[in-house]
Amino acid sequence: MKTLTSSLRSLERLLIGPEVASFEEVRHWTRQLLDTRLRVASSLLALQPFLPFDVEKANNLLDLINPICVDAAEAVDSAKRYVGPSDSVRAAAERWDSSYAGEGGGEIWRTAFKVPSDPVDQRGDFRPEWVLQHYAYRNTELLDLVIPHLQSLGVPFVTDPLAAVSIVGWVIGSEDPVLAYISMRSAVDYSLRSDPHLYRRIATELESKEPALRRSRDSARRALAISTSSDESAETRAAALAEAYKRILEGPFRQNSWAVFCLIDGELTSPPTLFELRQRLGSKGGLLREIAEEVVIPDLRNGEAHETWRWDGFAEEFVTERGRISLVKVSAAVAIADSFARGCEAGFAAVRSLDIQNDVLRLPDPSEAGRMASWRRAQAFFGTNRLHLVDARLNARDASIRLESLATTDINPCFQALILSRRLIPEISTFSVSTSRELRPVITVSAEALDATMPIWELAVSSIDQMPLSTFLPANFDARRRIEPASVAARSAAWIAVDDSVDAVDGSPAIWGPSTVTLIDARLQIVEMAIDQTMQHVEMPNSRLASVSSSVRALRAWLAQPPEPNRKSLESHSALQLLRHQWAHWGPVPRHPLVVDDQRPLAPQRQPGLRARPETGRYSTI
Repeated sequence: MKTLTSSLRSLERLLIGPEVASFEEVRHWTRQLLDTRLRVASSLLALQPFLPFDVEKANNLLDLINPICVDAAEAVDSAKRYVGPSDSVRAAAERWDSSYAGEGGGEIWRTAFKVPSDPVDQRGDFRPEWVLQHYAYRNTELLDLVIPHLQSLGVPFVTDPLAAVSIVGWVIGSEDPVLAYISMRSAVDYSLRSDPHLYRRIATELESKEPALRRSRDSARRALAISTSSDESAETRAAALAEAYKRILEGPFRQNSWAVFCLIDGELTSPPTLFELRQRLGSKGGLLREIAEEVVIPDLRNGEAHETWRWDGFAEEFVTERGRISLVKVSAAVAIADSFARGCEAGFAAVRSLDIQNDVLRLPDPSEAGRMASWRRAQAFFGTNRLHLVDARLNARDASIRLESLATTDINPCFQALILSRRLIPEISTFSVSTSRELRPVITVSAEALDATMPIWELAVSSIDQMPLSTFLPANFDARRRIEPASVAARSAAWIAVDDSVDAVDGSPAIWGPSTVTLIDARLQIVEMAIDQTMQHVEMPNSRLASVSSSVRALRAWLAQPPEPNRKSLESHSALQLLRHQWAHWGPVPRHPLVVDDQRPLAPQRQPGLRARPETGRYSTI
């Protein structure tokens, strides 16, 4: 909306033409008039995907501005100075501005994603993993909601749920969603029309800059928080705004605007200095020129970098070596630059997702083409496991994750999210999980323990549709032995293995068919592998784990023998009887010693079933 009203006000200023005596002035004015009229029409088209959009009102505006160009041409032909309907254009700008006043805020999130609260944290960051958390285990419902938004925005066919949610969120959450939409479409269109080899090189360059751009945004966000704080002085707020401007301009805006420029120019070169950047972007005309003129303020950036500007608190202006710059202009530049960059990032994410090989089934991998950045995927997997991620510091060997809460039923999902994080960020050595209620880590697990858990999880996720607790036995044992004696941790691990083994039988129907036998064997195979992997990390030989392993092997061997096994005959098997005795005398034990259940009523636990193998990898992961 800001883009439209800004264009209308620019048009209003052009409605008194120059004297016709100067050909150059008339030609320059005519070009500005036509460009501005085109920007108004483009802004109206850009508004169409957003609700509410008043078609009749838009047509009335076009009926107002279209005759302006005709009347201006007639005035030039008649050698008369053109004077247009300034009052009408000004009134139109005010009407459009007021009609969208108050729109956005929290309502836009709840409308777009149908969530009970805003998926935005205290810093103002959109959190796509919170949307994924709300729709955990309801992927189809989420896609049914998001795909129409993507179609409305006109982006390519996106099959990655994280990318889909992020694209929508980045656009609608921008300070100027319409500008973000326009820049997104520009990034998409130029990417798809450019030489494929050039696009690959530019995309690779942007991906390599992602960590630096993330740092720029974090710094800008902290500065913006200070710039709007009523606890700070006006001069401190102004200094923080200047810092945020520099971070956004030098980081996301510079990299994304230059990427679009290179796509248009047909050649990849390094981003130039800001002064040259403004000139080069301006040379392409259209959106890049308009944005560059609004956003790039070399005097302020240089003054901030070289500590040469001062603050005039009386006039509320930045005073640089070359002149004065209003606070309003800098605030607008920050909003425009950030919205433009967000839109470009959404567009590039959409195009990048086209590289996902949907015909190949694969588990999450950091080198997988077309996916979002690994840290985004790692955070998203906490959401898909129905965990509310407050904060994650994944750019360190000892990673720390803070969840809103962690109940007994969250233990399995938490270990699964850690497994996935380990797959995506293999540089991490240790993961520590805390909660908002408890400052000390509740779960700490090493990368080695997660690696030992990995083959068990891979077996389980490919064979059954719900993870038994023993799937994560090596990780659970590693986490437990950090807070209780190793012998106690091993005893607890043995009982968990016993519990899963007995549950595989007790959860089966009275009458077995071939699929029941296959399911029981699959679950026992998971327990068997889990014990083997755990025993490699137990410092001393453990008779309890060895006994459970022996019983499970005996049961699997019996299941494989003819005639077809049945539950009644299995009940008399000595191995099962021993497991039942151990279950009664060794436990029960908590799933984790530091996780105290919050007394929420437990939903009935569905027994795991055999996993139906999907035909394609489409929509299967993030």
